[in-house]
Amino acid sequence: MFLLVLMVAVGLFTLFVIPRQRATMLRSMEAELRGTLATIVGVNESTYIQEDFASIVDIHTLVLRENPEIQYLVTSRRGGASILNLKGRWEQIDLSLPAYQWLKDPASRTIENNPLTGERVFHYAFPVRFYDLDWGRIYVGISMKAADAQTRGMYFGTLAIGAACLAFSILLAGFFTRRLTAPLLNLKAAAERIRDGEWEVRASVHTGDEVEQLADSFNATAESLQRLNEKLEAQ
Repeated sequence: MFLLVLMVAVGLFTLFVIPRQRATMLRSMEAELRGTLATIVGVNESTYIQEDFASIVDIHTLVLRENPEIQYLVTSRRGGASILNLKGRWEQIDLSLPAYQWLKDPASRTIENNPLTGERVFHYAFPVRFYDLDWGRIYVGISMKAADAQTRGMYFGTLAIGAACLAFSILLAGFFTRRLTAPLLNLKAAAERIRDGEWEVRASVHTGDEVEQLADSFNATAESLQRLNEKLEAQ
């Protein structure tokens, strides 16, 4: 019963708790990205408002250099130019082309085999607004390697704990099984020897529980049978 409860607990943790922790981790990543981009845009407000794309490219290049986990930054001016920054290069792109439609998909969060980098990324669209001006969007992709490694670590850790608990439960069950069966086997062996005529045999059980009381009763009965047998033989 204990083993069943343990396996159910590990299964529920794996199925429900870890995915919730992962969702929390992704929300934390999104909040961190939002804070980073808000700071960048806030500090360089005039650069964005004046549409100084040369300076914007320099700013985003520096961001990519100082944040290795960020794979790309795409700056898109509403109704204007769009600039793609990758590590080591940049280019102007047309977001209306089919090849870049995924960038504007609001459902895009975790993307497998990202078209820009070929790896798994967390994609986030940051709205750039200045007062009543809807300036545009900054699209950013952050590598999922660290997050995926952390998730795998949680799964492996849970499985390891489950396996260790399973092994401990099996050992514990074996210990108590032997503790229960050994005295009973001792009683069985003593009864068989008495049946074969070895009247002096007694059961040696010292468990401090009901089994020892049973052994004491057995020994008392064996003692009575031995005395009765000796009387019969003396006649």
